[in-house]
Amino acid sequence: MRGHEKGLTLIEIVIAMTIGAMVVAIMVPATQMMMRLGPRMDNELAVMHDLDFARRWITRDGQAFQSFAPLPSPGYGRFVWTDYIGDSPVKFEVTYLFDVGNTSLIREERRDGVVKSTLRIARNIQTEKDVKFEVPDGVVRVKITSTAGNVSRRVDIIVARR
Repeated sequence: MRGHEKGLTLIEIVIAMTIGAMVVAIMVPATQMMMRLGPRMDNELAVMHDLDFARRWITRDGQAFQSFAPLPSPGYGRFVWTDYIGDSPVKFEVTYLFDVGNTSLIREERRDGVVKSTLRIARNIQTEKDVKFEVPDGVVRVKITSTAGNVSRRVDIIVARR
């Protein structure tokens, strides 16, 4: 620009537009990629949360049980043990079953025959066959497949009784 004139020269405008176009050219693919990854990451996190939450509960129950009884469909099985709360023995029964309507793995806990809690410990279990309980020789083996959208993951849980 010359000394007292106001405004931008054609060269300055062209340079500014070129820099702006380069920034847009970089940002558009990155934005599109983030928009595509968002739902997939949501599904990935949902599946990982399911498997981790189920692993924690099954590990806890698998370490405490004294007996395991397989159940007919839609149940998987029932862990039973006696524990002491205060001075008196309490009979614990934890039943794992498939909730067809919500496609979920359910954990129901009873103490002395009274239902104390019912938890949905895995929300993305598509079919009853996606969970399998085996308890040979006091070792709990559970295979769980969780599927959300097009993301599917499987975990094998092995717990030795205390």
